[in-house]
Amino acid sequence: MGNALRVERSVRKSLTWRGGARLSSRAEAITQALRRAIISGELAPGQVLFEGDLAHRFRVSKTPVREALSVLQAQGLLRVIPYRGYLVAPVSLTDVKDLFETRIVLEEAIAGLAAERISPESLAQLEEISRSDLTFPNETSEDRFAWMAQNKVFHLEITRATGNDELVSIMDLLLDKVSRVVFLYYSKGSLEEHRSGHATIVDALRLRQPAAARRAMREHIELTCTSALTILKSSNPNRLSVAERRKGS
Repeated sequence: MGNALRVERSVRKSLTWRGGARLSSRAEAITQALRRAIISGELAPGQVLFEGDLAHRFRVSKTPVREALSVLQAQGLLRVIPYRGYLVAPVSLTDVKDLFETRIVLEEAIAGLAAERISPESLAQLEEISRSDLTFPNETSEDRFAWMAQNKVFHLEITRATGNDELVSIMDLLLDKVSRVVFLYYSKGSLEEHRSGHATIVDALRLRQPAAARRAMREHIELTCTSALTILKSSNPNRLSVAERRKGS
């Protein structure tokens, strides 16, 4: 399966109401556009969005806009401002630490389960993604976003290999939140770290070694977290919440 198709299917699987019903095609398109803008920082943390402005921007009624905003709110990317609009969720150092701590707890266990249960088909897809990491030059914003989307697919594919749909749903939402941080700190150096980490994880899954898979996943996420925190502290002070800056964290 091609990488672009896999990314598209992964994104579409998450575009549902909390009750499980499919979004309308217009709401789905608006959700994808807004999610991308939030993750890439085009819509900055703390920015306020209004239904009317977005309806005008997308040339639609307020109904599909409201549907899209509700989905993104449920996914933690937006917060409601009563009687005003929606706030793009801030990113603080505490948020980053909490997100990666949650990832370590979940994905370490997921990697162990996947090593026991992974199918040959899932393993082949992960090997393909791992190899295709080499095709991303990371020279433009588009490169970064494309790799970020594929990185999400890599981790979701490992989760799907467990056969546990509840874990897939949880990780789908968590990885969208993490993607905002990944996009901010992404660099050629971090790309090399990811390539090595992904390859080590795939090797452990191929050998069906749960302990090695858990260890490789934990080390991979810890390295990502360290890089993200370092760069957010030194290079992106405006991305952090006012309260977090005041703490001097």
